[in-house]
Amino acid sequence: MRRTKGKQILTELMCKKIKREGFWAVSGVRYPEEYEYFKGKFGENFKLLNVECEAKKRYERIIKRGTKGEGEMTFEEFMEIENKETEKVINETIKLAEFSVTNNRTIEELHESLDKVVGEIGINTP
Repeated sequence: MRRTKGKQILTELMCKKIKREGFWAVSGVRYPEEYEYFKGKFGENFKLLNVECEAKKRYERIIKRGTKGEGEMTFEEFMEIENKETEKVINETIKLAEFSVTNNRTIEELHESLDKVVGEIGINTP
């Protein structure tokens, strides 16, 4: 779809489902074109958050989950996928993020970091 209709096509389709009221979290913004589409559609109400995790830790988590046949993957195979051209574009998109947190530790520490970002954005949570 992206080859024939543009890199933002999935974002366009997703936006048809998003209502104007409330807060939405979207995972997997990969291309700058997707960021630009969201920004054009929602303006200052759209914030891109980069959640960064070192490769070794991501690999360990994938092995532990063992979903999609990834439980048997070697670290070298994992890094091969990480270094594909389709993955490299993510680094360009990361530069557009207004916020960034790391996810190398516990889930509790990730939640603390996310709570700080939510506070900076000005979202009131229960």
